Amino acid sequence: MNKKPVLEQSFWVDRLYRAVHRHEAVYSCPRPVWSAIEDTHRRILNRHIKPADSVLDVGCGWGRLLDLLPEDWNASYLGIDFVPEFIKMARADWPVNKFIVGEFFDELPKLKAGSFDWAVLIAIKPMLQENVGGEYWTQLHREVIRVSKRVLYLRYAIEDEGIVEVEINSGKKQKERTSDQKR
Repeated sequence: MNKKPVLEQSFWVDRLYRAVHRHEAVYSCPRPVWSAIEDTHRRILNRHIKPADSVLDVGCGWGRLLDLLPEDWNASYLGIDFVPEFIKMARADWPVNKFIVGEFFDELPKLKAGSFDWAVLIAIKPMLQENVGGEYWTQLHREVIRVSKRVLYLRYAIEDEGIVEVEINSGKKQKERTSDQKR
């Protein structure tokens, strides 16, 4: 397998400036497919995120998640990404929300345990596992579950169901694959 340098800013900046459509900076697919993926993500998020739920967006890019949250959502949000160009776009599009430019392992430890109702990770897990290795993902995952009560994993796939991970008081993790049936 040909690994991509996903931990290098230049990799993402190059993709961003070569992209005809913004989404191509993170996932290359035709616009109708991207629209279908966004519809799927929107349905999953509407099922789980409540109006007052705080959200941590790990690898937020340009803040795309904010476009997908339920219309009645009105809570705190923090987006973290290590690519300054993405964060500049996010701040321009979403000036009232908080975004941090920084490395995950520098920024997540600064956050208080359990400070977010949800952490949402879109395609980060497979990307890191495939290109960086399992140990990096394991360390990141440990920090994400420390600072959030629940984690929602989404993939760039029309047939995405979403996976919810909940830390329960016993310290055991409960995972639930959510079914996204089109109505």
